[in-house]
Order: sequence, then C-alpha cells, then structure tokens
Amino acid sequence: MSSRERQAAAIHPDARTPPAPGSNARPRRRASERRALVSVREQLQAIKHADVGYPDEAVRVRELMYSVEAFVTLIVRVGWAKMGADQVTRLCQRFAA
Repeated sequence: MSSRERQAAAIHPDARTPPAPGSNARPRRRASERRALVSVREQLQAIKHADVGYPDEAVRVRELMYSVEAFVTLIVRVGWAKMGADQVTRLCQRFAA
C-alpha cells in the first residue's frame, strides 16, 4: 500500500478497498451500507417481537421489505453494469443452459 493509499484510508476508513488484480475477492461494503441493512433488520425485529398486531405494522413491514428489495436490486444492477461484456456473455450462456 502506497503512502497515498494509507492516507486516503486514514481519512475515509469505510471506503471500499479494491481487490488485488486477478483475485476473486469482492470489495468490502461501506459502513453506511451495512448500517442501512442493520437498521432495517432491527426495525423488522422490533415489529416481530411486538405483541400487538396493528394494521399499520403490516404497512411498515411492507415498506421495510420494499427497501430491502430496492437495495438488493440496486446492488445486482450495479454488479451487472460493472461486468465486462465477456463475463455477461458467459453468465447468459450459463443461465440459458
């Protein structure tokens, strides 16, 4: 790691760390992404453990589920967009098989 990379990591410790060239490692998710998912999970757990079954809780559960679905959709689309054309072709061939 160069001194510039160390300095950037010290300033932005939750920034994505790119994988080494040729490795299969994925970059780490940012702390804000982890917090978003943890926050949704905690809110769903609070509703799950509540002994009351108000109709607005069902609405809130749906909203939280939609937020998780949107997060996953975004991540998948970004992943597809960052792939090279050859990788996309291979995946499409595998899905077709």
